Amino acid sequence: MDKKKGEIIVYFDTECLICDGFVQFLLKRDTRAVMKFGDFRTFHEYHSNKAMDKIPDSIVLEDEEGNVFYESDAVLLILKHLPTPWSVLYYLKIIPRFIRNAVYKFVASVRYKLFGKKDSCDLPSPALRERFIS
Repeated sequence: MDKKKGEIIVYFDTECLICDGFVQFLLKRDTRAVMKFGDFRTFHEYHSNKAMDKIPDSIVLEDEEGNVFYESDAVLLILKHLPTPWSVLYYLKIIPRFIRNAVYKFVASVRYKLFGKKDSCDLPSPALRERFIS
């Protein structure tokens, strides 16, 4: 599936077990199917002509208007799109960004050491394939 204007897209590190687990969590709870998913190769293909302020390494959100969010902002905005009670976690945004991002960056820096890497990508079921962009 290709990226379409107006979609919410979650880009993730396909080798990261935490990222993969988060995507599986989202697929089960995004009952309205508002989110699509892509890997970083796809992210770079779609954004190669834009000057990006960061190079993604774990989770990135692209909203309906094409705005790109990183680190804790991305995670909180993703949660905002889920049904209650998960959407309530968005209000953790009241924690100052420098604190949220410090925690995020720490977890991202040790994710492979603590949880390891995936050797291969899982193929989504036919029912979920339409939720992934390429």
